[in-house]
Amino acid sequence: MLVKTNGRLVAAATVTLTAISTVMAHQDDPKAKDTHEPYVGPGYRAATDGGDPGFPADGVVLLSWIPIAEFGGGSGSANDSWGYTSPSGREYAIIGLECGTGFADITQPDNAQVVGMIPGTCCTWRDIKTFGEYAYVVTECGDGMQIVDLTNIDSGTVALANSVTVGGSDSHNIALNTDSGYAYRTGGDQYGLGIYDLNVDQVNPPLVAVWEERYVHDAQIITYDSGPYAGREIAFCCSGFSSGGVETGIDILDVTDKSDIINLARYQYSNGVYSHQAWLSDDRQYFYLGDELDEGDLGITTETKVIDVSDIENPIEVAIFTNGSPAIGHNMYVRDGLIFQANYSSGLRIFETSDPIAPTEIAYFDTHPDDDATDYGGMWSNYPFFASGVVIASDRQRGLFVLSVEEPLVEFAFPTPLPDTIPSSGATVQIEIAELEPGAVVDGSQTLFYEVGEDFVAQSLVSIGGDLYEGTLPGDICPTEMRYYFSVETSEGDIVTSPTSAPALATYSVTVADGFVVALMDDMETDPGWSVENIDLTDGAWERGVPAGDGDRGDPTVDADGSGQCWLTDNAAGNTDVDGGPTMLISQTIDLTGIDDPWVSYARWFSNNDLDEDRLDVHVSSDDGGSWTLVDSFPDFSGWKVSTHRIADFVTPTSTFRIRFSATDNPNNSVTEAAIDALEIFSFVCEDDVPGDTDGDGDVDFADLLTTLSSWGPCPPPPADCPADFDGSGVVDFVDLLTVLSNWS
Repeated sequence: MLVKTNGRLVAAATVTLTAISTVMAHQDDPKAKDTHEPYVGPGYRAATDGGDPGFPADGVVLLSWIPIAEFGGGSGSANDSWGYTSPSGREYAIIGLECGTGFADITQPDNAQVVGMIPGTCCTWRDIKTFGEYAYVVTECGDGMQIVDLTNIDSGTVALANSVTVGGSDSHNIALNTDSGYAYRTGGDQYGLGIYDLNVDQVNPPLVAVWEERYVHDAQIITYDSGPYAGREIAFCCSGFSSGGVETGIDILDVTDKSDIINLARYQYSNGVYSHQAWLSDDRQYFYLGDELDEGDLGITTETKVIDVSDIENPIEVAIFTNGSPAIGHNMYVRDGLIFQANYSSGLRIFETSDPIAPTEIAYFDTHPDDDATDYGGMWSNYPFFASGVVIASDRQRGLFVLSVEEPLVEFAFPTPLPDTIPSSGATVQIEIAELEPGAVVDGSQTLFYEVGEDFVAQSLVSIGGDLYEGTLPGDICPTEMRYYFSVETSEGDIVTSPTSAPALATYSVTVADGFVVALMDDMETDPGWSVENIDLTDGAWERGVPAGDGDRGDPTVDADGSGQCWLTDNAAGNTDVDGGPTMLISQTIDLTGIDDPWVSYARWFSNNDLDEDRLDVHVSSDDGGSWTLVDSFPDFSGWKVSTHRIADFVTPTSTFRIRFSATDNPNNSVTEAAIDALEIFSFVCEDDVPGDTDGDGDVDFADLLTTLSSWGPCPPPPADCPADFDGSGVVDFVDLLTVLSNWS
């Protein structure tokens, strides 16, 4: 949705004398609840230390690593990072620490050394930018805007020159336009933007304007030097109402005249949860945006929104790209056609933008090798703008990393989309493998790896002309979920894979099956025998019905499958969420003995406003509820999602199978809503006969649909044939009709 406004703000002289607001900038930030322990141990300098710490990487080399403790000051975590180049050309890394700001000389990048640390109020958040020979530091926990004198940094000295509290003591972030000489404090006491003129005084800059129509979490401010906006200073703001999460999106402001700030456009991108940070492409045609909470809330992989801002008064989302990791995206920057993303648990991810709306990951360095979990441990930020090409990165637990990015030698692409399913006869897949330098790929090393059991089997790819290669995924292991990836060896002896982190952290996957037969379908329009049990619950028990809430408290407004009804926790508008609990929704006894390798799927909804330990737990039982096995435990997410599981992976399929959904708010300190819909029990088919194919022609089409409808009802007694009774129930009914529609070809 695009909303254009003509909101203007006139700055008064009294602005410089008073604080602007008292709204806490990021008071619900889940990073504050992070429980990862800081790394304690030695760092690394490639020039002096033997071996290698062994961080997972592809196309990025570790030169130096300075753990948090080396900076002194007692900090237990790190946050932001930025860079500074002195007039002599020496390069310095600046890192935000829990209890101050650290400075390191990285002019010899493989032997980085700490220069000093400026203490500050201990805080989760700290942000830094530089202008002239000063660094400007803000935090949400006080100190105002610390101004650090860097004039003697080449001599090993940094000093606190001033702390500016005019306009407030707290800020979430600071942005700085080095072309115009204005600094922009965002969030915190500023709420929106607090604008300071560094041209007047770099040590004691005056506050000249504020803009507070919306909360601004982060911003990039540029001055156009050509085109229709030449000479205009434009602020691209990641923003929203309240603390940024309401109507979250972007505001594009013309801040050329600080006394007359004009809102050129306000835009909400798709599936927005919290507009966090973004950066413009080199040509300023696209704004690459990361939403910090969408991975956790929506249960999706790391996504980046691509917003076309070629017309700054009419921005529009044109694409979304992902590398398939579940990690949370955080801070990104763009330089020379490359996007450098700091994505918490998956570390530094580098994308090339030859196709600006479909960037491709080409390199990575993972500072958090434990996992790629959807949480807040790992890399906070990076800085890729040094003239030397060195990239620095800050990790919350492990400190400062100094990195060198290698030029890629090979590029992968797929001329046709990779399949979601393949038949038991197998299928071919094609991949383009392009050498970016002649002779970069060792001939014959082009390989497809596919999973058999717990091992990967190698299959040489076959050249079919030019850069195009083909391989065959076998279907003889059916049904199964098969993982696979592609690999080549470079002339330098490196192994390059697609996806880049395969097979340890990511692979492609495909379902091997010829079709499936539905044995049970429950759209929740009737009640076949569900029961509800509550323990220590004061409100919010499961009920079946058409959703009655308006969604304001995280409850669904419609069911998942469009049939009308579903199961919900306390189906009423207003304050009717789960209090205490759990409240447990338990299915009737389901006989699985006649179903070949049954699977279960269901649509789920779970909203938990404060992202605490409350969960929607899913259990299954093979002994009529005598004992239960956990299948899933979901934290907060937004929207209906579908989960699918092979039952035998958890319990033995028996005649006394049950499934249970438990929602809780215990202790009762959250707004918690849950819903369940569209339960199905089905089995995959791996045979020549296609389910739903009544006439044996290999296709499921109108002839099969007509046969199914004309055979509706009880089957005739044997030996008469009943070809449309696909589940063997003796009746041609909706389950059989669903089999036809689900396998339509």
